[in-house]
Amino acid sequence: MKIGNKALFIIFILFIILGIVSAVFLSQKTQITTKKTAPATQLSLVGDKAVRLNEEYTLSVNMETGENNVVGAELYIDFDPEFLEPTVVSKGAFMQSADVIGPRIESGEIFYTLIVKPNDTPVTGSGTIAQITFKTLKTGNTNISLNEGKTLAVAVGEGSVNVITKYSFLSLNIYNTFVSLRLSPDKSRYNVGDEVRIYAWVNSGGVDLVGVEMFIKYDPNILRFEKIDALDYFQNPDIVGPNVNTEAGTIHYTQILPPENHNIKEQGNIAAFTFTAIKSGQSSLSFINQQTIAVAYGQGQQNVLKEALPAEVFVSGATGSPSPSLSPSPTPGGIIPGDINRDGKVDILDYTLLLEYFSKESSAYPNADLNTDGKINLLDYIILFENFGTSL
Repeated sequence: MKIGNKALFIIFILFIILGIVSAVFLSQKTQITTKKTAPATQLSLVGDKAVRLNEEYTLSVNMETGENNVVGAELYIDFDPEFLEPTVVSKGAFMQSADVIGPRIESGEIFYTLIVKPNDTPVTGSGTIAQITFKTLKTGNTNISLNEGKTLAVAVGEGSVNVITKYSFLSLNIYNTFVSLRLSPDKSRYNVGDEVRIYAWVNSGGVDLVGVEMFIKYDPNILRFEKIDALDYFQNPDIVGPNVNTEAGTIHYTQILPPENHNIKEQGNIAAFTFTAIKSGQSSLSFINQQTIAVAYGQGQQNVLKEALPAEVFVSGATGSPSPSLSPSPTPGGIIPGDINRDGKVDILDYTLLLEYFSKESSAYPNADLNTDGKINLLDYIILFENFGTSL
């Protein structure tokens, strides 16, 4: 009986020792596993920084696996639904054979998961794992970002650990249009006495332009102004000007599309400015940006011009003498918005009045200053244009 109790006691002690040794071994193995490889995978959002309103915008979700063998990525992408509407979410080439869960889109978040099939090879290296296409809804600046608290990736040998160490976001500017003007000479170099012809070229950026008001600066010591010819960008435009100050070297010239017409061309030459080279030297011809204006149908009371590029003219040869200055030659020309004569309707009579007082201070005819900014110009005309034909 005594011998049996000793044997049981010894067996009990051996079990305790074995348990302690096993616990220490498993603890050390766990520590080795968790310290095996530091997470080193990165995700980034890649796309253009600017896009036009009401157009599609596509960005890529790119992955750099680092040293990891990645077998899955669970994406949560945040966006502002006031600015953007997701239309398409698709796999990228980097995980083209992966199984997909989603997309699920709600409350400004896109959920999309890619999983490498159990018998397939994990992905390593870098590439695009997903592409997302949005429709732009509103102008302004907005961010698209990976939700760092939810987005994760897993890799072979790393256990239940998120291996992503770096995320990125993308800042996007959504704009109405990109209207540009450019001055271009008909050749690179001239001699004194030559005719110098400068073309004013416009790209509407896809909007329906209804008028361009140009203020152009040139060097009157090098060039003598002669004339302006309207070209074929606008069909049968009304023209105000040119008003030329030959001493200061400035030209004010406007083309306006009558309210019953619509422009259908995206780009083309508005006008040709003709000068005579009177002295050797270099003259820059440039738009005065604070005063040059372009307005478009459906764009409200704003100057849609975003870019105005100058031209350089080089003249060589003997010095000539300038001719006398030319006199300005203005041409004739704003409670419904646009009803300048206050007769209860916006019609051709209001349009005629606006042309008559165009480019003058509002004190000349206060009713024509439709946006009350102290000037009568294209920003007033767009109000008349968009209300043309309305009545009380």
